[in-house]
Amino acid sequence: MSLTTKEQQECFEAFDANNDGKLTQEEAATAVRALCRNPTESELQSAMSGMPGDMDFNQFTKLASSAFPQPNQQDGDLRKLMSMLDHDDNGKVSEAEICGLLNTVGDTLSHQALQLLF
Repeated sequence: MSLTTKEQQECFEAFDANNDGKLTQEEAATAVRALCRNPTESELQSAMSGMPGDMDFNQFTKLASSAFPQPNQQDGDLRKLMSMLDHDDNGKVSEAEICGLLNTVGDTLSHQALQLLF
């Protein structure tokens, strides 16, 4: 997803709490995530390493344009797991499918214990 300058400007202004034209590194990190980017803390620290403590809009656009992953790029393993559990291929994992899984791995759960899960 490519961000427009307008989207970046609106986000910058929304997170500039004191309206001084600058974002703290904490505000910038939150703003980047609000723009549908999902960097780890180490990715953020690396991207901000050469930046001052507070950054203006131009510095923020450089940060926001960094190649951070988007959330939908990070859920591949979860999607694979869900498709393995979804035996009837309807896009949902039913109570019966979860109960079957729980009963086949580890100790068998009683009916009452399973009901507590749902």
